[in-house]
Amino acid sequence: MLKPSQADASLSAKGGILASAHLETRSFIAVSEWMRANDYREAHTIWSRLETLMPLLFREANPIAECRSPLTRISTAPRQRTRSSMPDR
Repeated sequence: MLKPSQADASLSAKGGILASAHLETRSFIAVSEWMRANDYREAHTIWSRLETLMPLLFREANPIAECRSPLTRISTAPRQRTRSSMPDR
């Protein structure tokens, strides 16, 4: 079940640019499609699998936000945790 704040936000959301959506693009699209179809239960089912991935993707510092150059790869341990938690893995 969606939390009230999630449901309220979904009703007025027009779109978003999600840095994390490039990893599980089909899942993010499915969430959007189910939300547009007013099937919040199915959207939430898919989102709940994606939700555990988000903290892992942003576990390390964002190089751009810290103006660090050059951009660097995520370190080995977080990369392995992220890959193992991805829904299709």
